Amino acid sequence: MNKPDARRAIIYTRVSKQDSPDDPSVSPAAQERACRDYCEREGLEVVGVFNEPTGSGGASMKRPYLQAALSKLATGEVADALVCARLDRFGRSVADLGKTLERAADEDWALILLDVQIDTRTPEGEHFAFQMATRNRLVRFAYALKFFGGKVGKSWWRIWTRGKNV
Repeated sequence: MNKPDARRAIIYTRVSKQDSPDDPSVSPAAQERACRDYCEREGLEVVGVFNEPTGSGGASMKRPYLQAALSKLATGEVADALVCARLDRFGRSVADLGKTLERAADEDWALILLDVQIDTRTPEGEHFAFQMATRNRLVRFAYALKFFGGKVGKSWWRIWTRGKNV
């Protein structure tokens, strides 16, 4: 279910160990500023900010601040939307994104990822989010076939990329 009436948002930020300390675009402050600007434009009240510390394990959803934010959303009493500036700050696993989208639908809260323009407050946004998760899974499968699938995988890869050298 989508949340067109979502009005209270939690912002989530994370910095990776691989991020350059000289790149201001990935700092927690820059991520939070982008999310706050979005919330202001969309009329969302920011009710909490969760800044995950560096080195918290971006490949896993078992990050303490992310889990705290998700638990606040589960009840719906504190917030009804989670806003994150970048998909790669939220998570890297397609399976985790899919599970989170299912969880958001079941618990009746919205997921908003600014860089990929996912906003599950609308049916179109929810559809796009699931489509994107499915497409990314297919792309990962195609790469696996290309590199590990022998002749069959390489043939399938040529069909997938229409003969382009990717």
